[in-house]
Amino acid sequence: MTKALSLRWRFCYRYVGSAEQSGMVVLEVDIPSGYAVSDKALQKFVKDNRDTVPIRNGEVFNGRAVFYFEYVSGFCLLFCGKIL
Repeated sequence: MTKALSLRWRFCYRYVGSAEQSGMVVLEVDIPSGYAVSDKALQKFVKDNRDTVPIRNGEVFNGRAVFYFEYVSGFCLLFCGKIL
């Protein structure tokens, strides 16, 4: 049995404005050609991380993984995609 190849993204963010935290933030991440992220996997990622970061939603749109955050103060996330 062949193991599926995957790509892992690690995102670290820190808000550097004068307030304690930002307002709503939209993060768009290009998915490299040859890789895919399913909406189901993205929704699971959002659900699994809601308790640790202020993530509101996520979607796959136009070859990008799009994440919506209530605010950003500072955190890191690890997200995975699979090879087609």
